[in-house]
Amino acid sequence: MLNFKIFLLAALLLATKAFATKVQFLASYRLDPRSIVHVSGSAEYSDTDVDYIEHGIGDWSGYKYEARRTTLDKLVITNTRPVANQDAANTMLDNMIQLCNDYTGTG
Repeated sequence: MLNFKIFLLAALLLATKAFATKVQFLASYRLDPRSIVHVSGSAEYSDTDVDYIEHGIGDWSGYKYEARRTTLDKLVITNTRPVANQDAANTMLDNMIQLCNDYTGTG
């Protein structure tokens, strides 16, 4: 009986990881007046959390961030306006991830 419970727990853990989706975060900043570059990060969330993030990130951030799906059904979170420098972009990237973690209850 104990072996069956361990097997069931292992199967459940594998199943929850199998349905995780990678979310990419991009924070853009101005390198010079004509060039915009990005800093990036990523995290994994359940499919349910990804849908929640997709529809909520704009509202949660006061519309500083937006979400879009790629053709491969991956979710990408970006800032709506580039910031002044790389330090500000790194801070913004950390804030994007923390905001998603706070609202989904992960991390």
